[in-house]
Amino acid sequence: MRIFSGIQPTGRKHLGNYIGAIVQYVASQDRGEGIFCIVDLQDPTKKMSTTGASEQGTVFVLEEPQAIERKLRSAVTDSGSDVRRAPQKPGISNLIEILAAVRGVEPPRVEAEFAQAGYGEFKSAVAAAVVDYLTPVRERYEQLRGEEAGLERILQGGAERARAMASETLADVRERMGVGAPRQGRPLP
Repeated sequence: MRIFSGIQPTGRKHLGNYIGAIVQYVASQDRGEGIFCIVDLQDPTKKMSTTGASEQGTVFVLEEPQAIERKLRSAVTDSGSDVRRAPQKPGISNLIEILAAVRGVEPPRVEAEFAQAGYGEFKSAVAAAVVDYLTPVRERYEQLRGEEAGLERILQGGAERARAMASETLADVRERMGVGAPRQGRPLP
């Protein structure tokens, strides 16, 4: 099975991009032949954003640990102290969801663990977990960026595999539509 998916070029990748798309791309590689790319069919140079988030309110994947910790410790929460999700508690609810996502657990488990904790303790735990979650990504990025020639070889190899797949698909489409010369010796899928 072939899997094709793309992500819009929104600039620096943030925690939401990583959890919501990139981690899913990696996990799906075991289910089939994956083709993942950065696409914007309207304008490949246009920067698009669906969040309108501020720099202070966005955790970027490649940010230094101290910056991530500072942002999460200063995250806006309500004036209460209960670590639980509720419609009137969007800030703390968001942090619960983030911690659950980076730990790979359900939000109620996070709520139970921090039922007796205050916001300061909870925010510190979220910050530490996010830093731990993103550290291997940042380290691998730095390693790959340090080997520019190797990175170019990886990208070139991926482009060649994608072109080969696309030419097979195009040949199938042309044959089914009756456009172009028929192929010899290979039945249609």
